[in-house]
Amino acid sequence: MKNKGILERLKDGPVLGDGGYLLELEKRGWVRAGPFTPEVALTYPDALRELHIEFRQAGAEVLQTLTFYASRDKLATVGLQNRLEDLNRAAVRIAREVAGDQCLVAGNLSLTWMYEPDSASAKARQLGQRRLRAPGIGARAQPALVAEAGQTIAGAILDRIRQGARHAGACG
Repeated sequence: MKNKGILERLKDGPVLGDGGYLLELEKRGWVRAGPFTPEVALTYPDALRELHIEFRQAGAEVLQTLTFYASRDKLATVGLQNRLEDLNRAAVRIAREVAGDQCLVAGNLSLTWMYEPDSASAKARQLGQRRLRAPGIGARAQPALVAEAGQTIAGAILDRIRQGARHAGACG
């Protein structure tokens, strides 16, 4: 399946992905229970690299970047709110290195606890967070973004993707 995109792979049948990085890394002692933030991409990159390799060897065709919970508000719980871009770059770089030409890499966006569809102020805060996160993850992790944990974040991400499609180059 070398060099096939996600749509080509899906035409051939199910595509196997990975998942559960934060919980697995917590079990191994690399991530603190509680905050479950992805700082391991900066603090213990080899542990993250090894887990990606294990997923690839187990047959995963799509590796997710370890950017779940990578938002300034969540990273503030472990004192890394000013390292968001560094963390996103590291997580994407590690996933891409392990994927090589064997796997695809998908950026991972998670909830931020800010998106409330009926709140103008929450929507403005969320849009600011998406502008910080989605371009940095999506542009480097093509061909896909994974939207986890909640239907409201899916709506927020779709808003961002639609906006990005109207403003080509904004994610580059």
